[in-house]
Amino acid sequence: MRFSRFLVTLVLTFVCVRAYPTLVNKIVASVGNFPITTYDIEMTEKFLQTTTGNNPSNKVQPLKELLFLYSLEQIVNDNKKIILPKDEIEKMMQNLTNLEDETNDFAFQRAEIAKRFPEEMKMQLKKGQLVRALLFYDTRLKEKANEKIDEREITNFYKKNEKSFIDQPYLDLVIVVCEQPKTSSLEELEKFENTLDKIAARLKKSNDISDLLTKYRKFLNPEPYSGRTSLKPVSELFQSGYPEELLAFSLSTNVIQTSRGNLYVKPGFSIGPEKIKFRNSPKNYYFVLKVVDRKIGSTLPLEKVRNIIEAQLKEKKIYDALKDLIIDKINKKELQIVLYDEKYKGEYDEFLRR
Repeated sequence: MRFSRFLVTLVLTFVCVRAYPTLVNKIVASVGNFPITTYDIEMTEKFLQTTTGNNPSNKVQPLKELLFLYSLEQIVNDNKKIILPKDEIEKMMQNLTNLEDETNDFAFQRAEIAKRFPEEMKMQLKKGQLVRALLFYDTRLKEKANEKIDEREITNFYKKNEKSFIDQPYLDLVIVVCEQPKTSSLEELEKFENTLDKIAARLKKSNDISDLLTKYRKFLNPEPYSGRTSLKPVSELFQSGYPEELLAFSLSTNVIQTSRGNLYVKPGFSIGPEKIKFRNSPKNYYFVLKVVDRKIGSTLPLEKVRNIIEAQLKEKKIYDALKDLIIDKINKKELQIVLYDEKYKGEYDEFLRR
């Protein structure tokens, strides 16, 4: 009885599988011995969107990225002279994720991405490893990598992409943020608000409230960053703990409509005391804020971005040289790339185009 029931279950399972042939993870292409699946493309797309800041102007083409990576890996695997260190990628991943200094915002973000996309990050590290190996063993590629970038190329690239080289915004603020008193006494709360009113009144005439902060510090218990910032990059202020809501508000260039009328945030603008709840805290706060000065959206001069442009142009030269190597291998029948899903033909054709 049990045996016949097992047979029925097995047959039903087989019928169900046959009746619904949808594949969750379909192979869409292959490079040599390496298959590329829909899952690979989906995760690579998410990874690239995350690492490029989800910039809509940045066209993400995950299949091209995977075709390039696996082509390099197949070429390296076929070259018996090249021996890659086995544990290099794992050590690099450990260095990325085991941070001792979490105050480095860039390193922290990179570690978070590595934790969210471990396999995709390993693939990017692998790509770097493969490129270094090929540059070391292939004299022509090495010469290409060492080619000096012409000054005209740098200048032309800057002129063509000048709008992309925008300096980060700077803010000079006087800011006071205090947690709402826990006392239930209406008198104490009124005294608290009146003290902030004094600070707000001073800010309409002056940028210096240091004496008031000193005088009322014990009573107000302001956040450690309260005071004047001086003109600093917004990223630095954010890393120092200034609330992102107040930083974003201070950078506003459009009219802000409120029940009290329209607000025009610009140097000299002040506001407060106002009650607020920050996104990353369940507590209620009061703040007083003055925008002393700010710099928004200034274009960086060529001198400040020359090294960045030169590095990008050099990277493109190396990519083009590696792409030529891949196409040559395909033409000589030394590397085989097959597309199984016509949906990706655009990216596939673009990759194979010189």
